[in-house]
Amino acid sequence: MPEKDKDDKTERRYTLDDLRGRTPEEISDIIDVTKAQIRDLHEGENGELRQLTDTEKSAMKILMDVHERALEMYEEHRAISEVLRKRPKAIEYSRLGGQKDDAYADVRRLTVPEAADRALRVLDNKHNTSHLKADQKDHVERQIRTNTDIARRVLVTENEEYRTAWQKLVTDPQPFLSNEERDAVLAFNEYRALSEGVTTAGGFGIPVKLAA
Repeated sequence: MPEKDKDDKTERRYTLDDLRGRTPEEISDIIDVTKAQIRDLHEGENGELRQLTDTEKSAMKILMDVHERALEMYEEHRAISEVLRKRPKAIEYSRLGGQKDDAYADVRRLTVPEAADRALRVLDNKHNTSHLKADQKDHVERQIRTNTDIARRVLVTENEEYRTAWQKLVTDPQPFLSNEERDAVLAFNEYRALSEGVTTAGGFGIPVKLAA
């Protein structure tokens, strides 16, 4: 890569050959960069559609091909990672010392790429993101890809049990929580304590859907 490309990734013009030998994180970066470059070619500063020159049309085709192939590669990686992550329930039960399986325990053990993968699947769920505009969804996606804390917070707060528990906790001085809601709140508090180095007393994370 030329020296100037290291300083300004948005100026880098990728080709299909550039996808070889890349890590998942690098492929993720290429997805973001090519998407931004496609948008810059397609639209003007005020959102108007641009009339492309022959040179720009050629560049657009290459960008589209690279972007689509990078997406395919990243999705393949996500699918394979999911297969490798899965364990039979009997193994999960034994690994946790014979205790009831903790539905949120994996969030605290996930690697950075795994946390991003799972959070992106939550983002892909139209039920979770139907209220977001395209640019807002793109912004959340970038945050998930670049900030593992945001990715993990999506996983512990963006679920029905946590949302209903949160609504009860902020509206009722003596809320009655179901077992599932208590588990969801406990999962957030445990993650918060581990990630921020604070006690679990007080404070509740606003669910992503409500905060958007």
